[in-house]
Amino acid sequence: EPACVEYLSGHLELDGNMSVSGGDSWNMAYLKKHLDRVFDFDVKVGTKSPCGICFERKSGFGEEGYSIEVTEKGITVASSARAGEFYAIQTILQMMPAAVYRDCNSKVSGMMLRKVTVPCLKISDSPRFSYRGSMLDVSRTFFDKEYILRHLDFLAYHKINKFHWHLVDDNGWRIEIKKYPELTKTGAWRGRDCALPAAYNSGVGSYGGYYTQEQMKEIVSYAAARQMTVIPEIEIPGHCAAILEAYPNFACANDDTTYNVEIGPYWPPRAILCGGNDSVMQFLKDVMDEIIPLFPYEYIHIGGDEAVKDNWKKCPLCQARIKELGLEGEEGLQSWMIREIEAYLKLKGK
Repeated sequence: EPACVEYLSGHLELDGNMSVSGGDSWNMAYLKKHLDRVFDFDVKVGTKSPCGICFERKSGFGEEGYSIEVTEKGITVASSARAGEFYAIQTILQMMPAAVYRDCNSKVSGMMLRKVTVPCLKISDSPRFSYRGSMLDVSRTFFDKEYILRHLDFLAYHKINKFHWHLVDDNGWRIEIKKYPELTKTGAWRGRDCALPAAYNSGVGSYGGYYTQEQMKEIVSYAAARQMTVIPEIEIPGHCAAILEAYPNFACANDDTTYNVEIGPYWPPRAILCGGNDSVMQFLKDVMDEIIPLFPYEYIHIGGDEAVKDNWKKCPLCQARIKELGLEGEEGLQSWMIREIEAYLKLKGK
């Protein structure tokens, strides 16, 4: 809810005379699209009207703050930036009938209204937290592009501004990497005749999927228009069964693990990238080279949790790396891998 709401006497009737005006053109089109799901007339954009919604720029609100004043003559919205204006729109939508959130772009016969009554009030709002995040795991359960876009719609309605996208885990690799096509050809599918076993009680068919780089660009752009930053997660060095099924040469040479990717007696999974194999480090850098151009945000999440190091303890390459670099055992080897990728990302401006 907004930081401060003061209810006043009286109310405003929004009817066929209403319009939206004065704001960013994309924001105004976004607001109109939602209002058109409620009203039995086309909401006008660009001209002031007796009972309209008027947006104006004023200093002092920061990037995300705004004010709204509803009087019997109309609604006035003030903000200092496009983001604040967008969040004001979300608050205006909260004042509307629930139909404003319908998943459709056309009017629904018999459900449209000639007018909506809004109480007179004053709102002053700015975010309590600058980072307002939500994480979605699409590795364990794949959701297609259209689902992701609708998911972003709902995050925007709640003024979320960070979308943390968990793209990689034991259960599936979900992003196209052109230099390593087997990541998605093999590592994005589970079930019968697939390298990765099916989830418990999921049936016998194969299932899964991934996002092409063009789809990723579309999703990132869709989020940005709704004031959301996308943070990709590419997990290393554990949680990599999907990688090792696609490219077994990235496992330790004596790795005889059967990767069980279900939570059960074998949890956590033992799959881990070989810390002593130079081709593994090159693979990770190649992957980052394709990830970086897709995501404008300065951060990339590289995981690091639940890396079971049983294989490293018996791997001659891993043990040689530990000895060569004077590392503190297998934990030191993991820290070295993380720092190497961190340094590489920093060189690339991340």
